[in-house]
Amino acid sequence: MTKPVLVLVGPTASGKSDVAIELAVRLDGEIISADSMQIYRGMDIGTGKVPKEKRRVPHFGIDIINPGTPYSASLFQSYARSCIRDIQERKKVPILVGGTGFYVRAAIDDYDFSAGEQEGNEVRERYTVMLKTQGTDAVWQELLQRDRQSAHAIHPHNAKRVIRALEMLEYEGVSYATRLKELAHISQYISAYFYGLEVDRDILNTRIASRIEGMFAAGLVEEVQALLDAGFGEACTARDAIGYKE
Repeated sequence: MTKPVLVLVGPTASGKSDVAIELAVRLDGEIISADSMQIYRGMDIGTGKVPKEKRRVPHFGIDIINPGTPYSASLFQSYARSCIRDIQERKKVPILVGGTGFYVRAAIDDYDFSAGEQEGNEVRERYTVMLKTQGTDAVWQELLQRDRQSAHAIHPHNAKRVIRALEMLEYEGVSYATRLKELAHISQYISAYFYGLEVDRDILNTRIASRIEGMFAAGLVEEVQALLDAGFGEACTARDAIGYKE
């Protein structure tokens, strides 16, 4: 009998990792991380990866590629579904832990990624050059002129999403704003049970503050310096990751 997929979601510092491990131990499960930053090697402390010595069950979705390598929700979709099949074939319980909401949806929902969502396309490269030479506002203004509704749906500083919206226009002739509305009605491709963790906001804020202090004590500054020394200072991931960019 195929084991059902369990999906565990919740805000940062809500305890997802600890709960997921406890569930996996009790239910004979294995964990798939759906975090867009934990996929990168060398970005351990700032992304809150569970240390290897504390992973009491197999973990997937961690340390897949180097920071300078482009990645996408489309690639994660293929990877996560392959992991789910493998875990189920071994009669274990797949536990997907997010993380990154869009990665969770890409893995579970019947989302069909277009050619524009793939890495290494000309449109993305063109607007990435524009971003580097003219700045985030110039790219957002380009979207504003071409698709006002989508521009107002995206924060001007979210360059990655602004470029994605421009890709959708050129590859598919589809508005990002329109697609965003459609996402609310996409059915599941993989049957899964969702569980959300809720923590009192004051407790959550205290945990986050403590977590940040712990990251510095564990060597976050040294980790970032090592990434810079390895030549990843200009990697798109290093610029976008919360904690690393600061």
